[in-house]
Amino acid sequence: KHVYTIVNQNRNGYKDEILKAFKIQNNEEQEQDISNYSMNTTSSTNHENSKEAESKNFHIILSPEQWAVIKPLRKLYGRRFKYTMQSGWTDIIAEKLWTQHKLSCVISFKKHDVSCSSSARNFISIIGHCKECDALLHGTIQKEPPNNVDVIIYISIKHIRQEEHSNRKARHLRGKRREMIADALIRERKDAITYRREEAKRLKEFGEPNPPILPSSAILRKAKEQRLLQQHNLVFANPALNLLNNAKYGKYAGSIHNIALNFHNSSEFSVIYWSPEQELLYKMKHKSSPGGFMTIDASGGFVKKSSPQEPPIFLYQCMFVDDDNISIPVFQMISADHKAMHIAYFLRKIISRGMAIPHTVVSDFGWAILIAMAEVFAKCSDLRDYLQICYGILVGRMHTLPYCYIRLDVSHIIAMVAKWSCLKGKDKILVRRYIMRCVGQVYQMSSFKHLEYTLESILILTLSEYVGSAENGEPLPSEIRRRQLDEIIKGTSLPSELDSGEIDDAADEQTDNANDVDDYLNSSDSDWSSWSTTLLHTATQLASESRNGCTINACYNPEFAKLFKTRLIPYVPLWTGVMRGHFQRGQVIATSSSVESNFADLKQRAFKGQLPMRVDKFVQKHLDYLDRCIKLTSSKK
Repeated sequence: KHVYTIVNQNRNGYKDEILKAFKIQNNEEQEQDISNYSMNTTSSTNHENSKEAESKNFHIILSPEQWAVIKPLRKLYGRRFKYTMQSGWTDIIAEKLWTQHKLSCVISFKKHDVSCSSSARNFISIIGHCKECDALLHGTIQKEPPNNVDVIIYISIKHIRQEEHSNRKARHLRGKRREMIADALIRERKDAITYRREEAKRLKEFGEPNPPILPSSAILRKAKEQRLLQQHNLVFANPALNLLNNAKYGKYAGSIHNIALNFHNSSEFSVIYWSPEQELLYKMKHKSSPGGFMTIDASGGFVKKSSPQEPPIFLYQCMFVDDDNISIPVFQMISADHKAMHIAYFLRKIISRGMAIPHTVVSDFGWAILIAMAEVFAKCSDLRDYLQICYGILVGRMHTLPYCYIRLDVSHIIAMVAKWSCLKGKDKILVRRYIMRCVGQVYQMSSFKHLEYTLESILILTLSEYVGSAENGEPLPSEIRRRQLDEIIKGTSLPSELDSGEIDDAADEQTDNANDVDDYLNSSDSDWSSWSTTLLHTATQLASESRNGCTINACYNPEFAKLFKTRLIPYVPLWTGVMRGHFQRGQVIATSSSVESNFADLKQRAFKGQLPMRVDKFVQKHLDYLDRCIKLTSSKK
């Protein structure tokens, strides 16, 4: 065995002498002959197929700093040590091929060999090929370079066919270069297109093809996105798995309380979250502020949908406003399911964690939110039951109040009425202003009898074609009610956007919910439905007595009377102050402006230019944002 090893490794030239004595051709020479024959055949074939095939021989130079980054290191592979180049060597060599020799081939490096033996022919050998024209690249470093000198790599490329270069392909962006470029994009807040333009200025001259080392915009965006996700510890492609991981481990553990995901129905996705600090602050504020109230609203545009076919994803935000009118965000849910049942589950989840039910809650006319609040906070079977109890209390039939007082935001009510089609148009600006002032005064009324009379007056005025006096000089019923309404609204004003006659159709995402609902109470024989029908019947009779007036009524609008009767009058316990005296709490003007302001702050300040984003990333960034917000309101007086 010892002799075999000596001969096989050609020590002292014994193998060469034996082969020469017996006239046997060396296997390496045979392989070289075969390889040369194959290459000659391939070259001949390629020459026949393409007369443009060419070969190039040149060298590239690496600076000492660049060589220090990629020079071979000793690594353990299994039980053996082996020298290999450091990660990123292919990117440095590929860039030198372009910057020093404008090589347009998209080179893919297959392997490299490092030999530290002094008798080795080359210190490093590199093999690669072009992914478009199949040109073969062979690079060598003959001797191990000393420290602090430039390193020369000799390059030989054969069978280059320029006509097969599409000028569209580029090298894969991976490894250290991918991380470096992504970090630069994030650090400098630079987009992919700007980066490509700057690199084009650095790498090419006018008229040259695009460098094969210049990634596409799509690749750059993906690299930046993946790097951002990595920085936020989002290790899974599925956002739900990242949320589950954050709920158990890391700094967000204890802040994510529920994750719902149905792989067969994307509309059932949701995540409920709030921090321990939010929970503690809510308990403190609820206890120290007996006149405080909660506001609930929803808004879209925060979370990116995975496909256009998926339903919109909303952020549901609960804010608590204390006696000093300081508002704090307390509970959040992101959901693609906007049914009342799912919102009620969110509210029950809050109560199940030991949170006290708020004494007063303010929202807009979002139908699902109202139903959920009536079920969970007011402890009624549904919203219809809540309204029936309120009617019984107002007429003296019942005395037990619902557990929670539900109010509607004044701005949403005014905006909803202003957007009714019967009040739109330049010819109806003055009429709209008048009616809006009437609705605004009704909102503040706490006397049920006064409220009933005023609602009846509005119906009479909008159902009467004439005002003024009859032929005998007596004022018509419509004229009497008009004068009384004038006294009620005297000295009142409207917000500038309403007073100017310019109504923004996109002012609120939830306003149309009230306009599009089925007649929730009018579909059944409820007390409120009967009461509103009686009001309309009485108003119609009195309006019929005002037919022979002397002045045409500018406020005549039977379409408004119909909408007013079906969409607002049956819900007076929600949007007026008639229940305020019975609950002994609540302000004259109820507003949910705090949650609207919070949404505006998120979209226009905190996350400006970043929305929509992935749901797992948004939850993390939102929790960080909430942590900063509540620290400002957590100090003791």
